[in-house]
Amino acid sequence: MKLEDIQKKNIYKVPDDYFDKLPGIIQSKVQKEKLEYTSWWQVLRRPAFAYAIPAMVVILTAAYVFLIRPDNTLQQEDILASVSTEDLIAYVEMSDMTTDEILEEIDIESVNVDDLFLEEIHLISDDDLTNEQVQEYLLELETNDLLFQ
Repeated sequence: MKLEDIQKKNIYKVPDDYFDKLPGIIQSKVQKEKLEYTSWWQVLRRPAFAYAIPAMVVILTAAYVFLIRPDNTLQQEDILASVSTEDLIAYVEMSDMTTDEILEEIDIESVNVDDLFLEEIHLISDDDLTNEQVQEYLLELETNDLLFQ
């Protein structure tokens, strides 16, 4: 079979007035639709963001707690060291804590007993006291002895 032997006939049929209506059909499909205004809140309510935002909050909170936040134990120790012993004793006496509750909170294994006895004992010499201070002290002793007898 040769190419010249094949009939030259158009096998495709085009509907009537197709090419007359074609520009209108194309124009209607290409014509842009009016865009609606969407707020940022509506964008965040999409399902992808609805799962991503809480996950990011959890991840950022965990990163802050475990990586970024400074270690507060040293600061707490510094603050406690700045409080005088008299103030601590006054606080314990004023609180409703029992001796058993205090002992439960103390880590006895971490306490170095030798350090407790290394505190310096300051003795008062005669040069440190004035006669008035000695007389006031003796009067207080006499008054206390009279009151408690």
